[in-house]
Amino acid sequence: ALSVLPLHNTQAHALSCSTAGGSLGQHFRVLGGAGGGADALEPPLEPALSRLHAFEWVGLTDLLEPSVCLLHYQANGSLPASCDCRAAAPLAMPRFNHGVERRDHEALPAHLQAALDEHTAVDAQLFAAGLRLLLGRLRRVEEATGASLLACVDWTKLHRATYYIPGLWEGPGALSSGSV
Repeated sequence: ALSVLPLHNTQAHALSCSTAGGSLGQHFRVLGGAGGGADALEPPLEPALSRLHAFEWVGLTDLLEPSVCLLHYQANGSLPASCDCRAAAPLAMPRFNHGVERRDHEALPAHLQAALDEHTAVDAQLFAAGLRLLLGRLRRVEEATGASLLACVDWTKLHRATYYIPGLWEGPGALSSGSV
């Protein structure tokens, strides 16, 4: 049987599915395939993490400017002066919303928040790993260049947008413990 993939953990599906493994790709799922070829509704985290860590560059829209600065450094071996937080005119990228109003997740009813969390549990872990990876790479660029990149991060805004992700801000390896 073939089914169009629901919007559950779409990023993890995109990073972990493989036609070589019997999948039809990230937008479709084979249900109950013989020989273990069926796609899981909840994709496994480890293959997605493995692919994430294999990327030469990782960026997040939540940290757009530092992500672009990291890309520039990795591509050119140098950092524009505007990437340094101490610059007179720090880098500011334009934001496009394509006509869609961004909504505050706290304004959503609790039952809807719970449903979204359930449908994105693997993606949340993948995001947390990507965020840690990005922050670690930014730290290495700071050490290599003497530039200040992490000081530009609006930590309050980042925490407010991601506080609900298990293990990201509390517990072993939490960002609040200075693990970056």
